[in-house]
Amino acid sequence: TAGGLSYYTRLERRNAGEENGSGRARSSLFAVYPNFQVPFLGQPGGAGGRTTTIKMMSYAAYGYGEFHITPKFDVVGGIRMTKDRKKGVDRSAYSRLAPIVLFVDYKDERVTYNIGANYKVNDDVLVYDKYSTGFSSGGSRAGIEYVPETAKYWEAGLKADWFGRTLRTNLAVFDVKYANLQIPTSGTNLTPPRPE
Repeated sequence: TAGGLSYYTRLERRNAGEENGSGRARSSLFAVYPNFQVPFLGQPGGAGGRTTTIKMMSYAAYGYGEFHITPKFDVVGGIRMTKDRKKGVDRSAYSRLAPIVLFVDYKDERVTYNIGANYKVNDDVLVYDKYSTGFSSGGSRAGIEYVPETAKYWEAGLKADWFGRTLRTNLAVFDVKYANLQIPTSGTNLTPPRPE
């Protein structure tokens, strides 16, 4: 058996004048704005002076074990408890009339787990089955909230050596079911469109 604790933190800073977070300044003179609406220019630095600052923190505790039920049959399993928090100021939403400032304070906690079984037919053949769950944290961007993406994963397989261990095979079938899939997209693809 094994277990542990983990902690992750990151301070994300994005400037409205950066192109894809690369740090390359985007010129307001040659920028393309949806519906020809130029963003509010009253903040320091013009349209490129709006900095979003979000602090992300994640805490987790986990444990894993492998249990020998018989000389040929093992059961394995693990569990993880995760707490996520994202807090800060989001200035990535534009308005041509006034600056938009959104305060982010996202909190969530999730329990994920895995469970499986291994059966050793003989010294050269092992069959197994396992099921596990996972997630990617939710949050918000430019005032658009999104929930965590979740996944449920199942796999079964056969690992074997054949012909005096001259041939090794690792065969498996698996299936993953996702919910609330997170994918990058342009704000213009949303309904209603939300330019960023």
